[in-house]
Amino acid sequence: MSPFIARSLSLVMVFLLLMSSCEAWFFPKKQTVSITNVLGKGLELTIHCKSKDDDLGTREIPFNGNFSFRFRPNFMDTTLFYCNMTWQGQTHGFDIYIAQRDKDKCPHNNCSWIIKPTGPCMWNEEKQIYNDCFPWDS
Repeated sequence: MSPFIARSLSLVMVFLLLMSSCEAWFFPKKQTVSITNVLGKGLELTIHCKSKDDDLGTREIPFNGNFSFRFRPNFMDTTLFYCNMTWQGQTHGFDIYIAQRDKDKCPHNNCSWIIKPTGPCMWNEEKQIYNDCFPWDS
């Protein structure tokens, strides 16, 4: 075997090892989004979340119930998940994950949200409270 082929094979092996161990530095880590219904006792939240590439389907979340999903953001930081939420005849929408907005706000790659009638609120790791609240999308 020629020295060039041997070196090339060695480089390919090192690259494959890097890719298989943990997560290589150029691949974003998996992100988890958790959504908890705190609309009020007895109020069920119907939620339908999707991105440009993935449709997560419709879920029904009871009061104090939770729905979560995992994904790998793209390396260009343009990943976006939108959720349509319905309860008691009301329908609202919200971008539950926007890479540029959320990538540095989610501790340990976990974005945790509560859904209130006034809008969603994100967990604030520093203050240990759901106080990063947003209005519904128009």
